[in-house]
Amino acid sequence: MEVLSGTNGCDSFRVRETESPDCKLLAKLVLELGAFENCAHLDHVSEAMLVRDGFNSNPPLFFSMFYEVKDPLANSWTAVGYVLYSLGFSLRWGKYAYLEDIFVKAEFRGRGVGKTLFSSVVNKSRQQFGCKSMHWAVLDWNEVAKKFYARFGGEQVRGSVRFRFAGDHKFLQFT
Repeated sequence: MEVLSGTNGCDSFRVRETESPDCKLLAKLVLELGAFENCAHLDHVSEAMLVRDGFNSNPPLFFSMFYEVKDPLANSWTAVGYVLYSLGFSLRWGKYAYLEDIFVKAEFRGRGVGKTLFSSVVNKSRQQFGCKSMHWAVLDWNEVAKKFYARFGGEQVRGSVRFRFAGDHKFLQFT
């Protein structure tokens, strides 16, 4: 479903929700993000995993959208960025959106693609899901991302440290 469309300079664009057949491309873009962030752990992301968790799970475990530009010669759309998010609940914040990833291909950065994707998540999570807040994390070395979110008024959480179980941690081995 199309969320937003318009023109950005010379490019016609649209933001649309991804669908199950898009998961192969989504997985490819996630791998590009992993390469950019030097995060080899993203290499386990697959089309099958995305289909299972985003489209064959009730409720879906994540939602995603593509930012696409139109190629007027081929009369086709090409994804140049994506956003992936999930919903959560907190006694402090109520229902919230958790922004997992925003990725924009290098040649399209600085053109408002990330801003449009970010705003699309804010609006959709608030209007469709009734979220009262949005949370996300930024790699500590990514100063560009920190400045990007600061322009929206995003605040770095103070007095909190994140923890997790992942990979081969013994907790995840219980059956």
